[in-house]
Amino acid sequence: ANDVTIDLNGFTLEGLGSGTGIQVSAFMENVTVRNGVVRGWGGAGVQLENHAVVEGVRAAQNGGAGIITGSWSLVSDCEASNNGSRGISVESHSVVRNSMARYNGTSDGEAGIYAGMASVVESCTAYSNGGDGIEAALAAVVVHSTATDNSGAGIRGGHTTKIDGGVAHNNHDLGIAVGDNGVVTDSVAYFSGSVGIWSGKAAIVRGSTTGENVGAGIET
Repeated sequence: ANDVTIDLNGFTLEGLGSGTGIQVSAFMENVTVRNGVVRGWGGAGVQLENHAVVEGVRAAQNGGAGIITGSWSLVSDCEASNNGSRGISVESHSVVRNSMARYNGTSDGEAGIYAGMASVVESCTAYSNGGDGIEAALAAVVVHSTATDNSGAGIRGGHTTKIDGGVAHNNHDLGIAVGDNGVVTDSVAYFSGSVGIWSGKAAIVRGSTTGENVGAGIET
């Protein structure tokens, strides 16, 4: 049924290396999962559909992604760590806020945090993930977020993505990147394995600082 809340009340939902921790049927919407730990499942830790809410959940050591939602969803105050695929993954028009992703993508090199088209990533941290720290699709916004020591880029945006107040430090690929017509403002990229800040055609880079990168400081 739709409109269901699962409150873990601080408890741990422990897997034995197979299955998915919490998964809803296709087209089951408006599901909320909160306040607990989902750990050790062979697939995803939490896998929900559209209009989902995940709050105060720690998803760790799952074979697939830590937390997955469909579109128009909210992931808030969560932590995803040591998952085989993405730490946190939301589809279009969603929000990821005040959350952390670390040591994810151990199996497939996926991003710590993935945000679909026109989504918002706000006040998040991604470090030591197997792919990009934060990957944001077309027209997404990344605000006041930090990416450190990731195997891919620190913060990678698509076309018309906006990155404001981003910090990228010691990532193995690009520090910060946006596609065509993207915007990077008031951001910092240091010690990148490639270019510090990379932008596509007709993009804007303003009020930002780079240094000690292997490649150029800013490249368009």
